[in-house]
Amino acid sequence: MPRAPNAAPVMRIVADTNTVLSGLLWQGPPRRLLDLARQRAFTLCTSPTLLAELAEVIARDKFAHRVLAAELSATALVQDYERLADLLEPQPLPAPVCRDPDDDHVLACALAAQTTLIVSGDKDLLDLHPYQGIPILPAAAALQRLQPNKAS
Repeated sequence: MPRAPNAAPVMRIVADTNTVLSGLLWQGPPRRLLDLARQRAFTLCTSPTLLAELAEVIARDKFAHRVLAAELSATALVQDYERLADLLEPQPLPAPVCRDPDDDHVLACALAAQTTLIVSGDKDLLDLHPYQGIPILPAAAALQRLQPNKAS
């Protein structure tokens, strides 16, 4: 749906796989972030690489009982998230930044999407806060930024 000409720009956010997984399978701040994205309070951005990582992680045996409790398959949960997010293909970073290459991809996705915020529970990413001017916050702090008058 097109934005009204005088509407404020929609905030763009990249959520790390750990945040998305938590939001899909548990209650709490990551779930509230996904709910806000469904309400179009902001735009989630992701990439094929991040979706593949989510699909691999959510299919692990240790999450089978949570997927079952969600009453959807792991594939359906990933597809639901894919429909919720803007998909883009970021270029790799020119040089490694993080110990984990998956974290570098989160950063690359955020740069390509020109995001306002990265949401992650990953200490390695959180330690970079901010990265090239992009805040990196855990889900509860991101909720505070998105809804400053509401308790998370």
